[in-house]
Amino acid sequence: MFFRTIISYVVLIGGVLGGYPHAFKADKIREEQGEAVGDAYAAEKGSKILARALKFTGAEIIIEGEENIPKDGNFVLIANHQSMMDPIIIMATMKRHIAFIAKIELQKVPVLNKWMESVGCIFMDRSDLKASLKALMAGVKKVKAGDNMCIFPEGTRTDGPMLEFKAGSFKLATKSGAPILPLTIDGTHRILEDNHFWIKKATVKFTYHPIVETKGLTKDEEAALPRKVQDIVGSALKEEERFG
Repeated sequence: MFFRTIISYVVLIGGVLGGYPHAFKADKIREEQGEAVGDAYAAEKGSKILARALKFTGAEIIIEGEENIPKDGNFVLIANHQSMMDPIIIMATMKRHIAFIAKIELQKVPVLNKWMESVGCIFMDRSDLKASLKALMAGVKKVKAGDNMCIFPEGTRTDGPMLEFKAGSFKLATKSGAPILPLTIDGTHRILEDNHFWIKKATVKFTYHPIVETKGLTKDEEAALPRKVQDIVGSALKEEERFG
């Protein structure tokens, strides 16, 4: 576990630093070809770095329902959140560009913050309602411009049972009209979260569910959307890990 941890971090940090110029090149592409194109360029380069580092963790990644990931058109990815490994594995394995609604604390991390901005991430201060709404509206703008966005509506990491999905998170989809791609994450906490930053070899299962449309919903249907999606996500978890 010691050597796996050291090598994984060295490869990850080395890749992030070595690929740093790509984040600045993305800025230029964004100015010339549009925001979504620049974000996609940075995400493509970043995903290769993350995929390389992920190999050294020894994690076995099982992906089911990959056919449910839209091949074109934008979407909002909504998932449960078990570990800091979640966004790394999503980016490393998903064949579509994806950006994240991320916690505001990450904006203070040098180099990483630039990479995240280049990919199209939006930083959210969940302790400030007004700031949270502003961040969500910035995310809506990005989705309308062609980006795919991911949000973890529990608001924090948990290895189960899931916390209640926050209704406000779903505005990212309902306000943009983009469909929701539900994702169940099962086992990432065993790689990192349970081990206090030590990386342990583990099996992880990602289950992508069929798209949930958000256009044309009635008020009642929109109000029921968070629980509906949470039930879908929970359906691929053990019963004791599901919400409620």
